[in-house]
Amino acid sequence: METIGVLSILEGKPYKVVKKLWKIFEEKYNSVGVQVFSHPNITFQAGETENLKQLKKNFEIAWNELRNKKFRFKQRLHNLCIVKWYPSGKIKIVKKFNLKGVIP
Repeated sequence: METIGVLSILEGKPYKVVKKLWKIFEEKYNSVGVQVFSHPNITFQAGETENLKQLKKNFEIAWNELRNKKFRFKQRLHNLCIVKWYPSGKIKIVKKFNLKGVIP
């Protein structure tokens, strides 16, 4: 059995903003798993955690500090990707589909 997901990779300014946020979460909140996949993305799937209580705690602390900050950017979805999760935690793009035009 393989673990597969569907996502859209962020590009341009949103990519840069998310990479900065990842760095903050890694350094300030010790959230090292945040960068297991090197591409910021909009994911259409769920993940797993070994310690939900702790996670509800790394998120509440972060939320209290970040909830009043404004992050405004627009991101067109330029792609949809099929990705594979490996037992090591690594993620690999299996297939990338480029979107053209506007989907109503």
